[in-house]
Amino acid sequence: MFDPFYPFDWLATQIVTQLFGLSVSSHLGSSLHFFLYDVPKVLTLLIVISFIVGTFQSFLEPERVRYLLEGKRTFVGNILAAMVGIG
Repeated sequence: MFDPFYPFDWLATQIVTQLFGLSVSSHLGSSLHFFLYDVPKVLTLLIVISFIVGTFQSFLEPERVRYLLEGKRTFVGNILAAMVGIG
């Protein structure tokens, strides 16, 4: 199965074993591998999700969203407004 985050794992393993000379099975090596693997992965996901949401919001006209939310109860309106990013 395809793992889109394999390059992050490979790079983190190379840095820990080759650059620092640690074993990935040691406590310090495992911690360093976890940090070097997860930080770029989370930042990449954050950038991709922000790009998708920003692109989606650029196609939404505020007047149309106001029209769609008009007449909704406050709780439901707040939930729907939060889902489309209008506060």
